[in-house]
Amino acid sequence: MVRLGIRSKLIIVLLGLFSHKETYAQLATASLKQALLKTPVDSVLKQGELLWQLASWYSESKPDSSQYFSNEVFKLVNRTTDPKLKLQLYLLLVRNDVTTGGSGYINLYADKAILLAEEQENASSLARLNYYMGYYYQYIKQNPDSAAGYFVQTLRVASKAGDASMIGHANTAFGKLYLSGQHYDSAYYYFNKAVECFKMLPDEKNLTVAYLNLGGAQASLKKFKGAHLSLEKAYNLSIKTDDKKMETMVLFNIANTYHRNNEKAAARKTAGSLYQKAKAYGQQDMIIYATTLLATLKLEDGDSNAALAQALDALRMSKAERIAEFISANYETIIGACKTKKDFERALFYLEEKKRFDDSLARVQSTNYLEKLKGEYNLEIKNKELFEKTELLQQKEKDSRNKSIIIALLCVMLVGFLLFFYLLWERRKTGLRLQRQRADYRKQLQNFQSFINGQETERRRIASDLHDGLAQNLVMLRMHVAGLSADTETDKTKQNALQEEINQLINETRKIAHNMMPDVLTELGLQRALKSLVSRLSDVTMGLEIRLEIATPFVPLDKNIEIQLYRIVQELLNNVVKHAGATQCEIYLASTPQWVTVRVNDNGKGVKSNTSTGGMGLKSVASRVHSLGGEFSNDTNREQGCQFTVNIPIQPNDDDT
Repeated sequence: MVRLGIRSKLIIVLLGLFSHKETYAQLATASLKQALLKTPVDSVLKQGELLWQLASWYSESKPDSSQYFSNEVFKLVNRTTDPKLKLQLYLLLVRNDVTTGGSGYINLYADKAILLAEEQENASSLARLNYYMGYYYQYIKQNPDSAAGYFVQTLRVASKAGDASMIGHANTAFGKLYLSGQHYDSAYYYFNKAVECFKMLPDEKNLTVAYLNLGGAQASLKKFKGAHLSLEKAYNLSIKTDDKKMETMVLFNIANTYHRNNEKAAARKTAGSLYQKAKAYGQQDMIIYATTLLATLKLEDGDSNAALAQALDALRMSKAERIAEFISANYETIIGACKTKKDFERALFYLEEKKRFDDSLARVQSTNYLEKLKGEYNLEIKNKELFEKTELLQQKEKDSRNKSIIIALLCVMLVGFLLFFYLLWERRKTGLRLQRQRADYRKQLQNFQSFINGQETERRRIASDLHDGLAQNLVMLRMHVAGLSADTETDKTKQNALQEEINQLINETRKIAHNMMPDVLTELGLQRALKSLVSRLSDVTMGLEIRLEIATPFVPLDKNIEIQLYRIVQELLNNVVKHAGATQCEIYLASTPQWVTVRVNDNGKGVKSNTSTGGMGLKSVASRVHSLGGEFSNDTNREQGCQFTVNIPIQPNDDDT
């Protein structure tokens, strides 16, 4: 192969460095074109290399331009009489078609190149051609059987020629074939062979990839100790070669391996390191992966609030970068976190949003597939005139190919229409199911609200009966006992004791009636009622200091919300008195036009479980809060007590006082 000049090599290296930055696209392209103009006419292979670089550069952004430069390489083939140069140029054409997805003539290029390589007994080029074709059938055509046949030829020819590099690439290709078919033992065998090949060569970059592949196969076989050793070697090599992209890719696999082995602490640490490095290197895709994995780990640890926050952040970045797999994964984490928080309405919202995303993704993939086929068809039409002049294809072959493509397009379009109508039907069915679920949820809320309202009505009735019935009868009984005459001192003592018992019963009855429905709540509002509740509890609880703080200004509330908040605070205080063993308790109440917030803190011994699995009292509080569309959480510490927080959305009612 003719060596490239220093200027041309520098330009090609610059192209590789700038290829991922759109802002440098014009600079890199202009540099390549300038180098092409300065290349001597007799340096055919150098011209072919530069044209191939341009074709590869334009493969995604401008397919027409890419095809133009590829055709220029083909013109060089026709002008060249040296068989060795022809072979090298055909190698460039085959490599370009593999890189860009194929122009429709890759098989013709490969057949010509293989024939020339066999005539020249050039085993290395023959092995490379078979490797390119295997790669093409595996990843472009997705035909693993045909790919395996070419890789077998690659390994056979490379072994005969003693080409350790191509032997290593062939073993890597077999490993990936078996890995895609989930034959992990065979994948491990071939990846291990690839490592042995690249270890004999001064090729640390390919050795890094080989160790990375080997670690992935070991992890799939649950050989996690060996996987960590292989990935550690890959990581050290990536640092040594200053390959930042490979460095973060290896960290990606290390974190994933820890996660698969349920080593959550190590997975969190590695994901955090991956996040920091990706941020420093400006690798947005790795930043999103690290954030996604950290959110998943937080959810698995039960920290649903942190998991939700990180998953929402990762979802925002995934949407900005349009990375579909991360978008879907973060939707799953968000839905799981909402379910853990018992926030089913929010979970349902994101479930519907995920369904819309999945539907749109399916439509986009279907559209892209049709556009790709149309693009390939258009490229072939544009190349007809060129290949008619070179006699590379017979007219019969072209007609047959065109008919096959048209038939394939019609079949794909038919399948696309059927799939489109099927997706519409599935979407409609899912929409009806979600409507039923929402209706059931609303009905449950209405039933619970009716139950709560019934409870309060029954409380009022019982309180009224106690106050107007039993309490009045006890008062009459006390008056009757007081009116009795006692003949002896003993009778007087008994009469006084009986009057004292009746007085205690009257006080206890009034206390029960007041707790059932305090007059101060219905007459003077929530603030006065809570002050009265705190005052009464402070009088009867020894060793417990209770403080009430009400933020000002306080927005008036609906009577129903006031009653529910009073019951919630009453239940939480009962929980503190009965179970906390606390010496201090603080109640904080604040109201804005949008929210009302209640916090109850104590310095007791905390609780052992969250509110979703706590006692009946806490479950009752959670049910009341959720019936009002609010949020209920607790933060407990075994040494510093517990804090219960209630947030309820409100609408101000000017009629309430």
